[in-house]
Amino acid sequence: MNKDILISALVGFGLLTGTIGVASVINSNQTEGDTIPSIQVQKKTEPIIETKTVIETHEEPFKTETRDDATLAKGTTKVVQEGKNGVRTVTYEKIYEDGVLKRSRVISSTVTEEPVNKIVANGTYVAPTSTSPPIVTKPTYCPNGTYTNAYGQTVCRPSSTNAGGATAVCHDGTYSYSKTRSGTCSHHGGVSRWL
Repeated sequence: MNKDILISALVGFGLLTGTIGVASVINSNQTEGDTIPSIQVQKKTEPIIETKTVIETHEEPFKTETRDDATLAKGTTKVVQEGKNGVRTVTYEKIYEDGVLKRSRVISSTVTEEPVNKIVANGTYVAPTSTSPPIVTKPTYCPNGTYTNAYGQTVCRPSSTNAGGATAVCHDGTYSYSKTRSGTCSHHGGVSRWL
C-alpha cells in the first residue's frame, strides 16, 4: 500500500473517531531504527458555556393624577405634588457562550421603591352671575323728578334735555334714564337710539 494513502487513511480515521495522538505508518520496507512519520491530530474543543445571575435596577415611572378643585377658577391648573420615579429591581439569568451573550430571561421583577405620583388640581370654580342690574346711586339732578324701577332703584323720569346719564333717546325726542332695556321709552314712542 502506498505510504501517503495509508497516512491519509489513518489521519481520516483519527478525525472521525475523535482520537488525539500519533498515527504511525508501517511500511513493509521499513527496518529497525527507521524514523516513523507521525501526524498530530487535535480534537475540536467544546464551547465554554457560562450561566450568570445578574441583578439590574431600572426607573419605575410615576403617574399623573388629576383632581377637581372648587377653589381654583375653571380652566386653571395647579401642581399640588411633584412626581418622582421609583425603582424596579430585575433579576436576569444570562447565558454566555465563549464570552458572548446568547440568551437572557427574567427570573424576577419587583418594585423596590414605589414612585410618587404627580398630582395636578383642575379648577372647577365658576363665579355666580347676577341677574339683577348693577346698583346705581341716586341721580343728583332730575329735571322731571324720579321714579323707582322694578329693582328698587331710583331713576330720573324722561326729560327733554339730557341732564347727564341718559341711556336712550325716545321717538318723541325725550331722553330716558332707564337702567334696563325692558320698558325703556314705553310711553314715549319706543327707543329711537341707545346712548
